Amino acid sequence: MLSLIAIILFPFAIWHLWKNIQMAKASISWPGVDGIVTASERKRIALRMQPYVTYSYAVNGVNFTSNRVSFAAAIPKKEIDNVLARYLAGQAVTVHYQPDNPVQAVLEPGSGSHVVAPFRSLIIVFIVLILANIVGFMANYLEPTKPHIRTYDDVVAADPKLGDRLIRQDAEKGNAQDQFYVGTWYLLGHDVAKDPAEAAKWFRKSADQGYADAQVYLGQLYGVGNGVEKNLTEAIKLFQKSAAQQNVRAYVCLGYSYEKGLGVPQDNNEAAEWYHKAKGDPQAEAGLKRLADLKQ
Repeated sequence: MLSLIAIILFPFAIWHLWKNIQMAKASISWPGVDGIVTASERKRIALRMQPYVTYSYAVNGVNFTSNRVSFAAAIPKKEIDNVLARYLAGQAVTVHYQPDNPVQAVLEPGSGSHVVAPFRSLIIVFIVLILANIVGFMANYLEPTKPHIRTYDDVVAADPKLGDRLIRQDAEKGNAQDQFYVGTWYLLGHDVAKDPAEAAKWFRKSADQGYADAQVYLGQLYGVGNGVEKNLTEAIKLFQKSAAQQNVRAYVCLGYSYEKGLGVPQDNNEAAEWYHKAKGDPQAEAGLKRLADLKQ
C-alpha cells in the first residue's frame, strides 16, 4: 500500500525537481549584486541538518532577504561545515537574482551534478519501485524478510556525539584530516563556543602536515585577520601550497586575490587563469563573469 502511494506521489516530486533544474540553468545568466551574509548556522530542515545561510541584498533600491545557497536539494553532511565556512556572518557576497522576480536569488548559480543528481536518482528509484511492485506481486510476497544487522552507523545514530568524540580523539593523536574538522568546529561554533584563534591553531596543525583544505582555510583567516594577525603574504603562501595539491578552493582564493590585488599585484589575466583552473565552481564562475563584464 505504501509503495502504491509512493508511486502516485513520485510524479509530483519529479516535476518539482525538474522545475528546480530549469531555474538553476537559467540562473547562470542572472545578474549579480553585492550582498552581505546576515546569519550562518546549522538548522534542521526536513528532519536533517543543513547549512542555513541568510543574506540580504538590494535591487533597484528595494531590500530583499534570501537563504538559498545553491539549487542543490540537500547538502551532504560532510560538506555542511565547508558551506558554512564559505559564508560567514558579516561576509560580503555576490548575490545572483532573477531579473523579473528579484526575490528569487542564489549565491551559487548553475545546475551542476549536485543539482541534477537528485532528479536522476528519483527517476531511477521510481522505475525500480514500479519494477519491485511488479516482481513482488508475481512472487506473491513469498521472500522472507531478512533480519536487520546492527552496524557502526546504527551506533553513531543512537549517540550523535560519538562521531565527534572519535574525530577529536584522532585529531589529538595527529590525524591531519580530523584536525581540520576540529578547526571547522571552532570556526563555526559546532557544539563548542566560536573561537577563531582556536580554529587557526587546529588548521595550522593540519596545514603543517600538508592537508590542502586546512591550508586554504588557514589562508582565509590570515587574509581577513580572523583569529590571527592579518597577513596577506602568509595567506598567499598557504593558498599556493594548497593549489599545488589541486585544491579547487585554493584556485578560487588565488583568483580573487589577483582580481582584487590582495597580497599580490592586481592582475585580471592572472585572476582569470586561476578561475579557469576551478571552472565549474560557482564562485569561480562568478569571478569569470565579473572579469568578462569589465571588458564590455
